[in-house]
Amino acid sequence: MKNKIISIVGMLIFTIVTIGGGMFLATKGFFYWEFIGLSAYTWLKLICGISIVAIILYDYINIRIQKKKDGELKFILKRKNKKNQVVCFIAVLISFFIQTVILTKGFKEFNSDIIFLFYFHVPLLLVLGYRHNEKEGLGEEGIYYWGSLIAWKNAVRYSFNENTLILVINKKTFGINEIVNIPFIIEDTDKTHIEKFLCDRVEEACCDAAVLSCDV
Repeated sequence: MKNKIISIVGMLIFTIVTIGGGMFLATKGFFYWEFIGLSAYTWLKLICGISIVAIILYDYINIRIQKKKDGELKFILKRKNKKNQVVCFIAVLISFFIQTVILTKGFKEFNSDIIFLFYFHVPLLLVLGYRHNEKEGLGEEGIYYWGSLIAWKNAVRYSFNENTLILVINKKTFGINEIVNIPFIIEDTDKTHIEKFLCDRVEEACCDAAVLSCDV
């Protein structure tokens, strides 16, 4: 919880500094400077747009390379808390729609600011979309979670609660270590195989003594 608060505060500070810096530059007339016939403001939008697209492409290609390198999943599982990413996707979509309505004055006027808005929101929606649709589960190299591979060395422990497998991992977010719980839905017929698979790979506190019998 503390790490999430730090991340949110950091993003708020970044946003405030960015807006404040932009207002300061605007008062100095920076956005009206021209280079090769384009204003500094136009160049800024182009650079930001190209950078965002490049980051999205890198993220997508990196996922594809990682998947090919690590091979097929041993167990394809459904995650219980996937709705969190769905809520985030809907929130970004609503934000994009509201800002578009405001900038276009009810879809009556269109300008370059709409393209800038498009560059910021659509790539983010694409990231949320294709990461949400990535298969998740357990593989030989680690845990596949929201398009990313988490190595087994970062798995702290696991436990079973009826038809739910809860994996506790040590994940780094914005350079800060954070303990994350990943709940997967499992079938009763797969529990024994998954239990054996995990006992061979999770080194620290891998077994819940109440339900598991493997030695670590």
